[in-house]
Amino acid sequence: MNSNEDKYWEYDEEDLNYKLHFTRFYEDEIIATIFHDCGAFYADFEIEDIYESDEPYDLYAETIEEAKLEAEEKIIELIQEQVEYLQSWIHKFKSIDEDEDVEICRKKNY
Repeated sequence: MNSNEDKYWEYDEEDLNYKLHFTRFYEDEIIATIFHDCGAFYADFEIEDIYESDEPYDLYAETIEEAKLEAEEKIIELIQEQVEYLQSWIHKFKSIDEDEDVEICRKKNY
């Protein structure tokens, strides 16, 4: 993967916004859209199976380059939060099995 073609920003002249394209596996996906309105930058995120914006996310950037960087950092943050959530889910799931094993051992010893 590591190609510039796997992650790139494109300016959409029709919608007047910037779209972040990302190829996670085989298909190109638009995972973020940045738009500029009333002097401020906003982003919408749509990361399949991870996160989808309900409303625009305020970016604190002054330039489009800063906005792109901030949006990419936010994507990493959203993915990291999902990873942590799934790790806690796995931990809880395994701990239930461990608790059941301890209970079975206790019952056998009595």
